Amino acid sequence: MIYNCCNEMRKAAVLGKAAVNGIDYLAVLDQAEVKLGLGGPRQLTLLLHCLNPVTQTNWSTANILISGGESITQIEIDWVAWAGGQWLPQIPNPPPNILNPPTPGEIQYFQQLADCPNVIVVRTKASGDFSTYTLSLVNDAVAAALDPFAVTEVLAGFDPQLAAVDFSFKVECGLNFDCAPPAPNCPPNLPPPPPINYLAKDFGSFRSIILDRLNQLLPAWGGTSEADLGVTLAELMAYVGDYLSYQQDAVATEAYLETARRRGLDAVTSGGGNLGFAGSPDEILQHRAGHARLHGRHGQPGGSPDCRRAVL
Repeated sequence: MIYNCCNEMRKAAVLGKAAVNGIDYLAVLDQAEVKLGLGGPRQLTLLLHCLNPVTQTNWSTANILISGGESITQIEIDWVAWAGGQWLPQIPNPPPNILNPPTPGEIQYFQQLADCPNVIVVRTKASGDFSTYTLSLVNDAVAAALDPFAVTEVLAGFDPQLAAVDFSFKVECGLNFDCAPPAPNCPPNLPPPPPINYLAKDFGSFRSIILDRLNQLLPAWGGTSEADLGVTLAELMAYVGDYLSYQQDAVATEAYLETARRRGLDAVTSGGGNLGFAGSPDEILQHRAGHARLHGRHGQPGGSPDCRRAVL
């Protein structure tokens, strides 16, 4: 992958000038190390292609500053070399501070590049993450990292606007960061829902339903004794279901003036007040009794013969 400097007009002005140089583009050696059999590490070699032939021959790691990154920052430089010059470190005895010296296959590849005199080879000690990095040519990397005015640290002989380029180490890696397998085009066939008896409202029916379901899911269980832990848990859940079912019915019953009965007269008067009926308890009871005679109670037209007794 090639990363170009974006100022094309500036590049056109610098091209062919002997006194000034600039970065044309940057290439990351990744799959080429394997496909061409170069023998070097992947994603650690950066090829800086300049607009004009490189005149500086005494390159050092202090001339390269790589900034940016998210999870991996402060990328250190292993070595820097001019592709068209004498290669250092020498092979097969590189200096001890070199982690990954250039291989013979890499040196041959660099020297056979079409624009070999214009190429600067940079080897890093680590490959970065998937974020964007910036490579800058500087006089002193330590001073440039601390200098808020980056233009003052641009490498001598390079145009300030063409002395840096953005790139990514992982340019040849896929964009699928999710390691989970892709979802199928059609949703999978869901198992049929279990039969649910919505008429179960008390402890006995809840207990029977839960135990039947456990015996269906666990045929080898065979829990029949009350001392069995599974039966104990089933009865505990049945008890909670019975309690919640009673509370559900009680709330629905106490919510209406006609059916409120849990607390007798107090329930009727509080319910009448909540519904906007102002007056004494007797007046509220008379209203309820009249409503019962009009609409019928207990399935009989005209309601109960003793409406006040029916209310209470």
